Amino acid sequence: MPKAYAPKPGETADQTTERIGRARRITALGVLAGFGFLLAILSYFVLFPLRNFDVQGATRYSKTALQNAAVLPDGKQLLGIKPALVEKDIQEALPYVERVEVQLRLPRTLRVTVHDARTLLAVKLDKDEYLILSGKGKVLEFAQKAPSESIPLTLAKPAQSKVGDKVVFDDDAEKNKWMQEVFDAFVAAYENCAFTEQITALDLTQPYFPVMTYAGRVKMRLGSHNSFANQLDYGRHTLDYLEQEAAAKKEPLLKGTLDLSGDGWSYFRQ
Repeated sequence: MPKAYAPKPGETADQTTERIGRARRITALGVLAGFGFLLAILSYFVLFPLRNFDVQGATRYSKTALQNAAVLPDGKQLLGIKPALVEKDIQEALPYVERVEVQLRLPRTLRVTVHDARTLLAVKLDKDEYLILSGKGKVLEFAQKAPSESIPLTLAKPAQSKVGDKVVFDDDAEKNKWMQEVFDAFVAAYENCAFTEQITALDLTQPYFPVMTYAGRVKMRLGSHNSFANQLDYGRHTLDYLEQEAAAKKEPLLKGTLDLSGDGWSYFRQ
């Protein structure tokens, strides 16, 4: 019997048994803790190597392009990957990615859920060059041709902008901030209106009076960016009424400008 388990002077048999049991439990806990620590080390460095790069979501980018954009650590142990850094690397390398979520899925999978830019806006610049924007104002690329799915957007000549960054409307910080607010409200109103598919062009040349073109033939002139949605709703009802009236009189389709910039009134001129 080990000396540590030998009865001590004045100790009863029950006390000796209890002391020995406690010592054994402490020893067992120490062994388990050591084993757990070793397992944690092995898991971190050996047991969870990255084997599966799982891409979710509809995206224009291939799995290979996303893998190349994700700058992963040497050895690619799953537990050594920081999702926030991978998300940042992907968004910086692939401008059409509007949002990305990276999750670690033990034991060997990295799941990447990609959300591409929604609305594509094409701003014609000098010569044959277009500035392609997302609906959130992110610069996606400079192209020689506007994508077929894009909506033409006319701007006063924007300031110098970089691919992957927000478009810069003005070199003055305060003016640029205000223009960004107008742009966000304008695009949100376009995306959420009941007749989005019939909007064929957007014009922010005069940000105090933005214009949306309906069906290529009616320009809707808006007012305050705080109430774009209400203005478009009123404009839709006004157009319905005018077109029904024209149809009843067997007149041609409306062409002209519908002024919605006032508060609760509209004016149509051909």
